[in-house]
Amino acid sequence: MSSNTIRVAVIDDHEVVCQGFEQMINHEPDMEIVGSARDINNSLLLIKQSIPDIVLVDVRLQNESGFDLIEKARAMDTKAIFIMITGFESEHYLSQALEIGALGLITKGSPKGLILNAIRVVYNGGSVWSRDLLFNTYRSASCIEYPHNKPSIQRTNLTIRENEIVRLLIEGNTNKTIAHRLGLSDTTIKKNMKNIMNKLHVDNRVKLA
Repeated sequence: MSSNTIRVAVIDDHEVVCQGFEQMINHEPDMEIVGSARDINNSLLLIKQSIPDIVLVDVRLQNESGFDLIEKARAMDTKAIFIMITGFESEHYLSQALEIGALGLITKGSPKGLILNAIRVVYNGGSVWSRDLLFNTYRSASCIEYPHNKPSIQRTNLTIRENEIVRLLIEGNTNKTIAHRLGLSDTTIKKNMKNIMNKLHVDNRVKLA
């Protein structure tokens, strides 16, 4: 393997899922599986010893949480990048993934090409989110919803720039592409993304009678 090979670890409590990802990734010339684990303790040991670039983490790990794993891994000062994997899409999972600092959320049943592309995109500085989920989360955090089909009113604490970035994300652009299109540095985009993640985690929907 070359020095540019993407080192991937898989964390899932189902052995068959880990085997599926291992078989898929090990067939790619620019990727290699460095290991897999089923629970938080073994996962932390794997991350510490194998130093992966990308870690695919199941949202649920038996009686544990993939989000808890990421939080504990961050405390070890790991440089690994995390992508959440789940059996189904959920706005709640998306909000948690954004808050914890994961750079993607993909379903286990996604096409092979999408999963492999997600790993490459995140490794190269981008992020991977479901366009529909991101839009729904953004809309939920930006609107007061009225019953009886009354029009919604924008109520967002995102800046004009942050709104631009979210719309470009919804279109499927990577962080680097967004930086280029807006004439900003990658660092500036990352800072804006952090602010956006914090703001969108708060559910600002207010039901008015």
